[in-house]
Amino acid sequence: MRLSAIRRISVWAEICEDIRNGQSPSTLRIAAALRRNVPVPAMARRYIADILDGAVDRRGRPRKSTHRRNLNHAILLWEMDRLVDEMKQRGVAKPVEMAAESLATEWGLQTETLQQYVKEGAKLLSIHDAGTALHVHELAERLASEGAPNPLRMALEQIATQRESTVGVLKRQYQRGKRFILKNVTDPPEFK
Repeated sequence: MRLSAIRRISVWAEICEDIRNGQSPSTLRIAAALRRNVPVPAMARRYIADILDGAVDRRGRPRKSTHRRNLNHAILLWEMDRLVDEMKQRGVAKPVEMAAESLATEWGLQTETLQQYVKEGAKLLSIHDAGTALHVHELAERLASEGAPNPLRMALEQIATQRESTVGVLKRQYQRGKRFILKNVTDPPEFK
């Protein structure tokens, strides 16, 4: 996979593909995409408007679709990121383990099952995380060229603010995306 291929992939690509194919993307998936703070394609805006107007017939869909399962795994990953960051800020010992236990209890899962679902969520969001890593890297390079004292930290802070997230959550996404790029891209940038 080339770096340019990752840049072209939009968080809305799958949703728009489903709409083009006459399928009904889940409202949970649409809501998750809306929360990502990226531009919404015209096709998706029209579809959302049709849902709100009641013009889209969404009956007859399976109760537990693959998309719903995938979305739940992605939500678990995001919640895990949020909880780990929250626990690190509170100074909790072993924040990853404590967050996993807390989230497993909240979702009614065994800790091992939750960890498997989080791992699957990370696979599903690997392209998204790679895009985040590239965005952070490019901003950090620009800030470094302007003479910023800690360009990576400043880039993480700026993008976290734009996305209404925290630096800790964004840093976890950046690290996962960086690992994905270094493993799968033939011409990766030189991360610092």
